[in-house]
Amino acid sequence: MIVATNYATDDVRTRCEELGADAVFDKSRQIMDLVTYCQELAGIT
Repeated sequence: MIVATNYATDDVRTRCEELGADAVFDKSRQIMDLVTYCQELAGIT
C-alpha cells in the first residue's frame, strides 16, 4: 500500500506505517520519488 498525501507529517507517516503502508509520499514535494518508487516496483528503471 502506498500513501500519497499533502499532509505527510511525522505523525501521519507513523500512523500510515502502523496501518500497513509500505511507503508514504508528500505529493507536493516527493512526486518524483513516488514515480521512481512505482517504476522500481514495476521493474522499469
